[in-house]
Amino acid sequence: QPPMPTWIIAHLLRANMGPSARRRNLRLLRRGAFPTARDVTARPIMQQALRFAVAGGVATLVHYAILYALVEGAHAAPLLGSSIGFIVGVVVSFFLNRRFTFTQQTPLLASFAKYALVYAVGFVLNGFILQTLIAFGWYYFAAQAGATLIVLCWNFLGARFVAFR
Repeated sequence: QPPMPTWIIAHLLRANMGPSARRRNLRLLRRGAFPTARDVTARPIMQQALRFAVAGGVATLVHYAILYALVEGAHAAPLLGSSIGFIVGVVVSFFLNRRFTFTQQTPLLASFAKYALVYAVGFVLNGFILQTLIAFGWYYFAAQAGATLIVLCWNFLGARFVAFR
């Protein structure tokens, strides 16, 4: 195991503790009773969350590239550009998550149908949040970033507990 960061050790042995508390923490520290960063990321749900974030990052880049190209290049409405980008991003996200995050073995069409259902809710949420933020005067790209942060939570939980279950 890698050594524990010094700021954690300093916190566990801080000066305002009594000597007995410092001795107890030092004993626990030597026994490995405090989790390290490697321990936390070794948990299956954390590994899935990190992989989901990478897959989602790639899909989000695709989504935003299409949004930008359609709004700035083709002069489309932000909602249209976001909708098309979202759909393409969902397809990219599905294949990355199926292969890389959840390693699903169920038939492709069955898992895609569940995934599409989960992301259909995300699609509606995304459009609603985007339009609401734009109506409040947000720049379309900032509104999309806000919508993405909110929809991300729904997408992860839906993918984990519905689509790839």
